Order: sequence, then structure tokens, then C-alpha cells
Amino acid sequence: MFRTNGIKSRLAAGDSVFGCWIGSGSPVNAEILGHVGFDFLLVDQEHGEGELSYAVSVLRAADSSGTPCLVRVPSNDPVWFKRILDAGADSLMVPSVGTAEEAEAVVRACRYPPEGIRGYAAPIVRASNYGMVKDYIRRANDNLLIVVQIESADAVAHAAEI
Repeated sequence: MFRTNGIKSRLAAGDSVFGCWIGSGSPVNAEILGHVGFDFLLVDQEHGEGELSYAVSVLRAADSSGTPCLVRVPSNDPVWFKRILDAGADSLMVPSVGTAEEAEAVVRACRYPPEGIRGYAAPIVRASNYGMVKDYIRRANDNLLIVVQIESADAVAHAAEI
């Protein structure tokens, strides 16, 4: 399950990436779309069905094609971040981030210490191949892609700070 974050590395190299939005929670749709050739699939957990179990099923289905996923979480909720990251997501989109302080809190909640405050359960979670990834904490922190959505006029005014 653990692999280099292809979305992050391509963006860091200045490449454009093109994805497809999945709002249905259907692993069958994710599996089909994974074979079409998109650079990534965006799994929407903010709107629609949004159950964690659906997201895990979609991640597994997309993984069968090697297509990475970006998961849009339901809200700015550190508990949800921890759960979806433990389930194997390595790219998150967080809606309605309005300030630089909120963006910093998102990053801290998603990273392991000393860079953040994410709780450690690596030996028992899917994200670390159930404890089989050497140096998982460092690699997970380096591998993580976090996208924040600026969705209000006030946030737009502070976009550079965010």
C-alpha cells in the first residue's frame, strides 16, 4: 500500500496533473476510472455518502490500477484526518480553510511528531502496510500532500498567508 506520492512528486516537478472527481462512494466506479488513465482520482467525502468505509473501499479499488487518490475530507477535523490517513490516504483536500492558523493546524494534525501531533498507530494500520514500512513516520511526513480549499471572500483576502 505505501508508495511514493505520485501526485505530490509531479506537482513538485512543475507538472500538471489531471484527475476525476468521484462523489458516489462506489469502488466499482473508482476501479473503472483508475484504468482510464487519469493522474489521480478525487474521492469526495465532504458531500454525498461520505462514510469512511466507502473511502477505504474506493482507495483499495483505485490502488488495483495504481492510480493515486486525493481524498476531500468532510471538514477540518483532526480525528477524521487521522482515520483516513491510517486507512492509507496520502493526499488530503481540506475544505473551507479560512486563515493561516487553520492551515497550520491542519498540517500539524496530519503530521507525526516532531513536525505535528498525529497519533502513532503505524504497526497496526493499512497506511504503513501494517507495520512493514521501515522508517514509516519520516516517510509518511515527507510523502503527505495537503491541499486546502479557500472558499470564502475573507479567505481569498488572506490567500497569500494561507
